[in-house]
Amino acid sequence: MVGDSLISGAGVHSGGKGMEITEETALRLNRSATIEYVATVTNQNEQESVVFRLIKAKHHTWVFENPAHDFPQRIVYRQRGKKKMRAHIEGEINGKHAKEVFRYRRITEASY
Repeated sequence: MVGDSLISGAGVHSGGKGMEITEETALRLNRSATIEYVATVTNQNEQESVVFRLIKAKHHTWVFENPAHDFPQRIVYRQRGKKKMRAHIEGEINGKHAKEVFRYRRITEASY
């Protein structure tokens, strides 16, 4: 938690080269009470942040959209208990629907 209107986090990818940070993200609450997901992804969008607006929050599921973005246009998070989360990104690429799924689990510093 960065403040009362900003939550910051980082996605970590563990692959053949060990653990590396691949994405920095933040959620922010605007004065108008809208919630946005701001994504800055390594080596994408010329390092510029992309904003997705929360359009639905229900039953441990949060849906964010940015119809103007090339891909993805939608990001969906689903909480799976206290330590797991599933997410997917989806949208149109060259007129075809595409989707990619991510599975997250909470780790502590002691887990490193």
